Amino acid sequence: GSWLLVLTPAYVYTLVSLGQGSTTIRGALAGLLNGITGLLSALDADPILVLLIAFGLLFWPIVILCMALGGFTAAFRVDLLAATIVRTAGPYLITLVIVFGGIAAEYFIREAIAARLFLPAGAPIGGIISTAAIYGLLLTGVKLYFDIVALRAIGLYYHHFKHRFAWSWE
Repeated sequence: GSWLLVLTPAYVYTLVSLGQGSTTIRGALAGLLNGITGLLSALDADPILVLLIAFGLLFWPIVILCMALGGFTAAFRVDLLAATIVRTAGPYLITLVIVFGGIAAEYFIREAIAARLFLPAGAPIGGIISTAAIYGLLLTGVKLYFDIVALRAIGLYYHHFKHRFAWSWE
């Protein structure tokens, strides 16, 4: 829900581009169904779309925090979210670096694991199945670890800087 909320402007822009003929139905569907990567490929990294995605990514940690503490409707107060980000600019930037640094690290680790588990053609089916199972377990562990790091960083941001927020839940 949080990703859908922060990427809504990019999704709307993709639909408008489809209506104007800037993209095809196939490109728009790929963009709408494949997240950020799909959006960027659907419109060939249109600068406006990149900007909308960047703003969505900028707001994701504070939106997920709002959803965790105040419910889904709390994330719709963009004025309070922006005021909070401005009041806590330094700590929020550090939180962004930790969250998205973890996502980048997860991607590179996933690629490294995939490269190491490559099986040559003609490998026995038992080896392929066991390799796929190991690959799945490793990827799940890596994703879980970096999700915990991201959510812990967001939680620590709230714990230490909630007195600067534009609202109070206590």
